[in-house]
Amino acid sequence: MITKLTEQKADLDFQSGQTILIDKPKGWTSFKVVHQIRKAVKVKKVGHAGTLDPMATGLLIICTGKMTKSISEYQ
Repeated sequence: MITKLTEQKADLDFQSGQTILIDKPKGWTSFKVVHQIRKAVKVKKVGHAGTLDPMATGLLIICTGKMTKSISEYQ
């Protein structure tokens, strides 16, 4: 999950803001996904639009940088 994202990070400006979809693995919390994204792209402002149960899988909407201000539009 994170490996594919970090391979593409040179093409994306996460500080200015991106909205990305992450397939949350079973057993991970939504916060853990956000934490891993923060580490991978080295941006402090990362948030998610909605919480998935830790035992659920599914798409998690992640916003970075200035796009975190638009999270409410996805909820």
